[in-house]
Amino acid sequence: MESQAAEAGEDVKLNINSIVKPLHKVVADNKDVAKVTMQLHSSIMMHRADVAEWLNVFSVYDELWKTVTSCR
Repeated sequence: MESQAAEAGEDVKLNINSIVKPLHKVVADNKDVAKVTMQLHSSIMMHRADVAEWLNVFSVYDELWKTVTSCR
């Protein structure tokens, strides 16, 4: 399109709105992505206390995990 305009002798002007947005901006502005992100955040926050409790329960085996990791 720009080459056609240049051949016709017209000034080539870029439309600011036609410039492509970065992909992360397009994804972040998507309403469906925002909805799923909020649902995921709510789910994580809802189970946060339970996960912390289970982490404390299994912290008894901390030395075992460190031993297995150092053997690799």
